Amino acid sequence: MKKHTSASYCKVVIYVLSSLFSVLFFVHCVYAQSLQYDITKGEYKRKDSERVDIVGKIVDIAQVLQHRAGGADAQGSIFSKDRQGLVTSGGKIWTFVDNIKGQDLQWNKDYLGKFIKIQGWVFHDAQYIEVDSFSVGSSDYVWSNTTNSFQPLKDNNPE
Repeated sequence: MKKHTSASYCKVVIYVLSSLFSVLFFVHCVYAQSLQYDITKGEYKRKDSERVDIVGKIVDIAQVLQHRAGGADAQGSIFSKDRQGLVTSGGKIWTFVDNIKGQDLQWNKDYLGKFIKIQGWVFHDAQYIEVDSFSVGSSDYVWSNTTNSFQPLKDNNPE
């Protein structure tokens, strides 16, 4: 009968662990590629092909909830601090993903009551929109990496 030594068990354990690590690394690479993970920016990017346009009116979410039939005791100025969202033509209320690009639409009162077209990604199960860019009236706003804010798109037509 062949006697097993601790050295042979170590070889088996090392082989199993290295195989497991290789499989996990492969799965991680495939998953990161599917999300278009950009390691230089440290963020996950959604696919441009999944970006949609959504149109609606910027509203104070708490006020809308309070004034609906059987309205909520939202106490907006106390708890939500008058956070803004988007109401679409079907009456659905959408909230903005709380990131640097969503901040302007969430808090800037200049947009309150205005109709707006947002380009971004929607998460239907949570009713959230991740903003990529937006338009108010005939003005388009695009993200500026130098100022970390939305800036009006400059007209490229010569006068």
